[in-house]
Amino acid sequence: MKLFNDIVEDIFGYHPIRVDNAYDEDFLGRHYINRPGYTTEEYNIVLKFLKEQLLSSSWGSAGNFPPTRDSTVIFSYHGERGPEYPEFEKILIELKKEHPTKKFICTYNDWREFDTEFTYIVDLIYWPEVLVWIKDSLNEIKNISNSHKRKKLFISKNRTNNSSGCRARWVDFMEKNDLLKDAYYSIGWKNKFIEDDLGEHTASMNGPDDYKLIPYYNNVFVEVVTESLLGHKTAGHGYYNSEKIWRPFLMCIIPIIITFPDVDVHLKDMGFDMFDDVIDTSFYKLDNFDKQFEIIKENLKIIENDLTVDGRFRDDIWVRLKKNQSHFCDEESIKQYLLSKI
Repeated sequence: MKLFNDIVEDIFGYHPIRVDNAYDEDFLGRHYINRPGYTTEEYNIVLKFLKEQLLSSSWGSAGNFPPTRDSTVIFSYHGERGPEYPEFEKILIELKKEHPTKKFICTYNDWREFDTEFTYIVDLIYWPEVLVWIKDSLNEIKNISNSHKRKKLFISKNRTNNSSGCRARWVDFMEKNDLLKDAYYSIGWKNKFIEDDLGEHTASMNGPDDYKLIPYYNNVFVEVVTESLLGHKTAGHGYYNSEKIWRPFLMCIIPIIITFPDVDVHLKDMGFDMFDDVIDTSFYKLDNFDKQFEIIKENLKIIENDLTVDGRFRDDIWVRLKKNQSHFCDEESIKQYLLSKI
């Protein structure tokens, strides 16, 4: 599986310009850039870096370049250090003054819709990255079947609390509504980790280690994902989503994702089935956690009572889950989405 920049190169013949490479390690050691806008120093660093890149004869990749490199520039900015896309757009406007004939395409990890003069694409860097992380276990994951009785209803991994406090509130909700008995779960701030049964040192386990939990995903119907950086009003990076949102599609279970509004719209646009005909996906429109949790609780009941039979997925639901998994594991799915946006 190729990484995102290599997939972009397959389409255009060259890599995008990585905007986060503007900062050197010394600068990053002194600053944690995680706010809505640039400081004057940050703005000048990024603008200078990109001006130099556009004048360079070697940005993109080594070797010969196709003619499109002279007319189209792809910028990639996926880091959680921010800022929001409208702040970066100000830099693109400045660059456009010096390169008025070039088309600017920006892939950015801010999952919102923008009224922008430039071609804007939601950044997908974590999609292929997840596949690289689990490449040695991919066959095992693809062989997850529907032939056995599953032991729990859902999985919910909450290793740390997040900036909005929604994870702690979700855990409180699960406890008050007696949901934990039906779940594999982690509550890191209570020193409870799913991984404890694996004999792992849990403090350092993160996305690349998720493959170790295949036996747990193989025994649930749903993952309730709680995104890390939910709480954008103070964090300043826009609607940032990490590798976590991709796990349910990879692991062949129903996705329920607690994150920024309208993530389901983007995921459907990318070709994923969000099961909105059989569960209530209106919670994706809400920014009220309490209302979201109530809908999710009812969805768990629907999944258990209507979408499963004798401890297994209904056959028609399983077919749809396998299609999601196949779509996620196919590099062409990423290419087709990118091509549809340019």
